[in-house]
Formats: sequence, structure tokens, C-alpha cells
Amino acid sequence: MIRVVIDTNVLVSGLLTSGGLPEAVINLAISGEVQWFASPSVLAEYEEVLKRPRLAIDSRKAADAMARIRAIVFLVSPVVRVAAASDPDDNQFLECPKQRKRIASLPGTSAISRRSGRRHAL
Repeated sequence: MIRVVIDTNVLVSGLLTSGGLPEAVINLAISGEVQWFASPSVLAEYEEVLKRPRLAIDSRKAADAMARIRAIVFLVSPVVRVAAASDPDDNQFLECPKQRKRIASLPGTSAISRRSGRRHAL
């Protein structure tokens, strides 16, 4: 199984633009074809960015997206700190694959996508 850590920019693009590669990546995670990994700090960044007024994402859509992400994500606790990204805020994404301990393993697909058989972004 392929494991992915989805950058916040990919998540935002997938929510705002239909039919592109970012949406396709999110759909692969929703369908369970890849495993989506994130740390608590990555989830916090997703939530903070989705609430930014300049993105104009409806608050209900942002809340729904975060609920769906939490339902499918494999939450990890990185044990190796990384300082390799040109933007220090991006190091948290590089740390997720270096995890040694999974905090929680949650179901790999949402009930909605499993029932309908369709793949769709958050």
C-alpha cells in the first residue's frame, strides 16, 4: 500500500478546483487506494489554513472536510525531527514518513465513498 502525506497546498487545491491532480490524490486517499498519514501538527495546519478568509472556503465545507480527513487519516507521532525544507513550516510534512509510532489507525475509507462506489474529493 502506498502511504502519502498530503501537503496543505494540495488539500486546498483539491477543495477549490475540480478535476485536477490535487483532487485525484485526495480521492485516492478517500477510496483507500493509498494511506493518508498526518501528525497532529499537520492536521492543525490543515484546519488553520482552511479557515483563512482569503480562501473564501465556506466554514461548513471546511468543517466537513476536516471531519472526513480525521475519519480516514492515519495519525502518526514523528520521532525524528527534520530540518531539510527551505520553509521550516514544511519540515512537519517531511517528519511524518520518519515516524515510528502510529497514534491511531482509523478506517481507510469514508462510509459515503464506500456506499456510493464513486470517488470524490472532500
